[in-house]
Amino acid sequence: MLTGDEPGTWVPPGPGLPSDCGVDLDAQTPRLRTLALRAAAITGLWLIAVAFVVLSAVRTSEEAQHELSAWTPSHGMVIGYSKTNGTVDVSYPTGKSLLTAEVPASGHFYSMATPVEVRYDPVDPARVRTVDDIKVDEFLWPFLIPIALLLLGTGFAVKAALGWFQRYRAVRRTGWHPASVQVHRMARASPLIDVQYPKAGEIVLRGIQSTRRALRYAEDERQRAWVGGERRAMVVLFPRDHLGKRPYAVPVWARMPRYGLPRTRPKLRRK
Repeated sequence: MLTGDEPGTWVPPGPGLPSDCGVDLDAQTPRLRTLALRAAAITGLWLIAVAFVVLSAVRTSEEAQHELSAWTPSHGMVIGYSKTNGTVDVSYPTGKSLLTAEVPASGHFYSMATPVEVRYDPVDPARVRTVDDIKVDEFLWPFLIPIALLLLGTGFAVKAALGWFQRYRAVRRTGWHPASVQVHRMARASPLIDVQYPKAGEIVLRGIQSTRRALRYAEDERQRAWVGGERRAMVVLFPRDHLGKRPYAVPVWARMPRYGLPRTRPKLRRK
């Protein structure tokens, strides 16, 4: 989402440079859209995984319920109860024999000699469950953690895709502006990037959670780069011509607008 700020609030006024030091900057802007599309594709894969696990959970629950519905009903009696293990000992008739089994209590309290309804497997009568213990949701429990993790991953992927689309739009508006930057490592916090625009003030940017991390460019000396975007939708472009590669885009955001006087410079506090 664009901020609607006046031009020159976050980067120097003007359209920016189409190229600089042999780097085609105009060609770097569409690559931000490529990053957004890639993140959107990853989001789609996460959603497919979520759908697969959810469908597997539903199918497993339905199959288990169908199997239990085919079991033979019987009237048993409680002959033992263990609070520690959360189980109950049940005696129940199966045709001509009387069997005893330990089954989960599932939070229910049973007293001795309490009548209880059970269902047992006609093929293997030793497999038995109390009617109170048979629930639809119990078969979904093993899937809850995988589903939660997949939803968390999907959320991160959606956030990344939307963020790159916003940065693409913001950089299209501001263009790329040359700068001298220095990345500062911060304990228990995202890195700070001290940006100086040539004769156009300074700004302090902060890295965000992303696979494209600014820390890989943390150095004791300043280095050249290009900056574009607005407020929470900004990008620092680091050159990699020494490696024969195209520039590396790092997502960042700014808490305060660009400033020009030394006395207005925010302090960089290392935690």
